[in-house]
Amino acid sequence: MADSTGPSDDDVRAIIAEHRSKRGALLPMLHGIQQRFGYVDQRAIPVLADELNLSEAEVYGVVTFYRDFSLVPAAGPIVRVCRAEACQARGGEALAQHANAQAISNGTVVQDVFCLGNCALGPSVVINGQLFGQVNSARFDELVAAKGSNPAPTARAIATPGAVRIYVPGDSAARAVGADEVVAAINAEAAARRVDVDIVRNGSRGMLWLEPLVEVATANGRVAYGPIRAADVASLFAAGFAAGFTAGSASEQSAVQHPLALGLADELPWWKAQQRITFAR
Repeated sequence: MADSTGPSDDDVRAIIAEHRSKRGALLPMLHGIQQRFGYVDQRAIPVLADELNLSEAEVYGVVTFYRDFSLVPAAGPIVRVCRAEACQARGGEALAQHANAQAISNGTVVQDVFCLGNCALGPSVVINGQLFGQVNSARFDELVAAKGSNPAPTARAIATPGAVRIYVPGDSAARAVGADEVVAAINAEAAARRVDVDIVRNGSRGMLWLEPLVEVATANGRVAYGPIRAADVASLFAAGFAAGFTAGSASEQSAVQHPLALGLADELPWWKAQQRITFAR
């Protein structure tokens, strides 16, 4: 969340220190200031110039050249709506019209952007720096009301022996459609049911229409469920999701009966036909 009170010289120098060793350090420093305060206060320009041995004009030129930076605080949440072809094909034009129509009443600053790299999950928007996919008008209003906030990804805890291992992707595509909220819901439901879980944030298998894809490790292999929303988690636990398979002998075992259960991940036709090769360096 941006701190709109503006940076002091010490604040700016602290951000400079974080990025000083980076190549082309001015841009990371400006992004750091913009992210923390919501804009680049003009008082920061001479500090940056002094620290980087640049002229104030050079720093000012970079700030004003890129749309990522603003010299004044935004009036409300900054919303960037993708207008590229893939998102247009999935309803992006209607979403852009809705966003602009709502801008006056909800105080948002709407900007057009051409491709956010989340094409398979469009229409996509960025709200206060956070990427979201599969956004329709109703979800847009919910996200703006929340100012684009998502639960922060948490570090993986030390697993309790015997804990159920659950895989939830942590890449940008899965997070854009609610993977972080799914993790928070799994943790909350597991705590309420006193089930020990070990959540691993893995990469996506590439089948983005199933994101967030959740997999539960069992003796038979990973059992896949998807696409999962936070609201689905309670019903998954109620169906025996944390066990992965129903009781019975190996020959009798079958995947948990739930509308979002897909079966053993490695046996799904569109994955089983793949051949993945890893090259050693």
